[in-house]
Amino acid sequence: MSKQVNIGNVVESLKGTLAAEGAATKARPAAGLVASYESLDDTQRQTLAQTRSEFKDIIQSAMASIGIENMGFDLDPKNYRNPHEATVAQYSRDNALSAAAIVAMAAGDPVKFARTALESKFEAAPGAPLTTPTSAFGSAGSMDYRDQSAWSLEAYDNKNLTDFLPYSIAFNIYGQRQDEYSELLFKTFVVPPEQAGIEVTASRLLVYRDQNHTSASGYNMGKRNLIEAHVDHTLLQDESTRLVPVAATDGSNDSVLVSTDLVGTTYLQLGGVSVPTRPIKIGVPVDLIKISQYQPLVGAGLQFDNQDSVDSAIRLSQIVIDTGVSDAPGVVFNTLTLPGHQFQRSLNGNYREMNLNFETAGLVVTKTSTAVDGTVPAAFSSSIPAGWSVTLGVSVNGKVNVEKGNCTLTASTLVVTGAYDVNGNPQSLTTGSGLAVVTALAAYKVGGYELLVNRTNSNRRTRGLRIDTTLVRERYYIPLAAPISVARPNDPWAQQQATDLKAIVTTARIRNTNNAITAQFNIIDALQSYVTAPYKAGEDDTAAIGGLGRLLITPYFQNVTFDLADALNSVSSENKAEDIQGALVNKIRDIAFDMLQKSNYQPALEAQLGGPAAKPILFVGTDQVLIRWLMVTGDDRTFTPMFDSAIVKESLDNRMYGKIFLTFVRPDANEPDLLSFGAHIWSTELVSTLQVTRSGESNSIETMVQPRTLHINMMPVCAMITVTNLSQVAGTAAVYNVLNTVQNPDAFNFTTP
Repeated sequence: MSKQVNIGNVVESLKGTLAAEGAATKARPAAGLVASYESLDDTQRQTLAQTRSEFKDIIQSAMASIGIENMGFDLDPKNYRNPHEATVAQYSRDNALSAAAIVAMAAGDPVKFARTALESKFEAAPGAPLTTPTSAFGSAGSMDYRDQSAWSLEAYDNKNLTDFLPYSIAFNIYGQRQDEYSELLFKTFVVPPEQAGIEVTASRLLVYRDQNHTSASGYNMGKRNLIEAHVDHTLLQDESTRLVPVAATDGSNDSVLVSTDLVGTTYLQLGGVSVPTRPIKIGVPVDLIKISQYQPLVGAGLQFDNQDSVDSAIRLSQIVIDTGVSDAPGVVFNTLTLPGHQFQRSLNGNYREMNLNFETAGLVVTKTSTAVDGTVPAAFSSSIPAGWSVTLGVSVNGKVNVEKGNCTLTASTLVVTGAYDVNGNPQSLTTGSGLAVVTALAAYKVGGYELLVNRTNSNRRTRGLRIDTTLVRERYYIPLAAPISVARPNDPWAQQQATDLKAIVTTARIRNTNNAITAQFNIIDALQSYVTAPYKAGEDDTAAIGGLGRLLITPYFQNVTFDLADALNSVSSENKAEDIQGALVNKIRDIAFDMLQKSNYQPALEAQLGGPAAKPILFVGTDQVLIRWLMVTGDDRTFTPMFDSAIVKESLDNRMYGKIFLTFVRPDANEPDLLSFGAHIWSTELVSTLQVTRSGESNSIETMVQPRTLHINMMPVCAMITVTNLSQVAGTAAVYNVLNTVQNPDAFNFTTP
């Protein structure tokens, strides 16, 4: 939100204040530092920063003398519906002051400043490629960027540039702005002329497991973004120290494992390795450490030794019942939920021994209970009446020496402890059907077991999950835009009012705003082409998709057409306004929550801000008609409490007619932000007045400027809704209860007397 400004008064005030403060003298010590910023030492950089600070105070004084110390911005929070919008206004005011101070430093050597602005190059650096933004080209049009100035550097002279330095300061105060829609979508960041580009860095925490080099064709460490673990629990699921009996292919462990007839070999994922395993035989002494050694998991050529030991937290996880029928599969019972399944430290004897005294009478089977392969044992189907439940009892005892890994478990005879009919009534086990069940299950016995047990890893043999901090950098060159020129007025009043400066400022601001919308649609083009499936940026990010924020979130795009005639085909005229508003808001909610969930934006935001209290700021951009249906009087939670800080803005651009654009922004960010949709980079530039001779034309004096500017995508997450048949549905519906509370004042708000 801005106030009216007479730019002629601004120029006159700047001219007087700069002369009174001796601007040229103040700026001269820093003049030689501007062109070689990258090679400056700390003292020189401090000199440059101090000079800029002094010029901020000078310009602040000049603006305050004519009553616009806030550069024309309204900084009163009460005048904004959303507190974030007031923050944007404050930032834009500070931005304008910084841009002005940078340009004011040209007073020391204007030609050198101009040459630096036009000749500065920005190249790729090691590990930081020069990136062409996806916003620059697409179906929405290409921006008129170029690598060379529109005029020769010989055209500059110090007197001309010095005389028009107040023009240049005023131009950079006001010319770098955009309308509110564009500024929220692409927040403006001002860079000095010696900085012909920006470098953006993404810092990622990557999680991975140790991987052996097993393929001659290439090595993949399998690194994944740690933030993804918020939604994918398997990412941090690691049991690399678990002791699992290995069903070796050479049969070396078969003597201590149950047969494949009883329980077939299964595979467990441990530390990223698929380990073949089967339960241990009951009653057979076994070395838990030895039978759990698997070369792909431990490492080729490595062996567990006397430095490896068993963790004392040992649990009986399963028992396998052998039906007594040759080649028949066993019945498996989970014991982790039953009392007594944990091993306890021995009260007598060796303190390294852990004892198990497991006893249960509640293993339940029915007529349809299945074996491990999914089939129903014959004894169940033939002897247990329909609706009956039969309980079995058994005890399992034994010990494990945690230093050596030696283990022996034995089991008692399996007995039928109870039988109950469909109503839960106990049945006799000595007569009738109860006796038949006891007889049929007489051959059943415990054949094997599984333990939940781990190595202590006190020798640090296994590193488990590994975390790596990786920095990824991209560089963006800020190109020269097409020049803007206007005939210098001859009329003294027009010169006093700086009508030529007003013209180029207005043109620059409109073009900035237009370029923002062009960039928005070109980014959409790129996302439509590449976001066709879930995308995860791993260790090697080679995706042809813009926005370095792709490394922190999952790129998302959705393009939908919303036909209001279909959505509201039975709406009564008296409630039509409310129903249209409700339909549009609900559609926005649906897509916004889908975008939030599938992009993984929330955990990325929490990781960035360091806490779960962070809320996403939803940006809703639309046209001047649709916005009337999105804001309701007195309703500050239009888009639910999750998006209670949502910002709704309208664009004047006809490309936005009938459209609603959704993304996430962070208006409070003070640098190009990887969790905000985009950024607008503006490099300060000088205004000059030149005598121009063109073929077939008489000589003319023109005021000209050629800015460096760039709109870039930072985070590839957005959605577009195309609304159809609004006028058909709305008809003559009253809209008195719909209020547009979002203001978009004239972005180019200058006055002349």
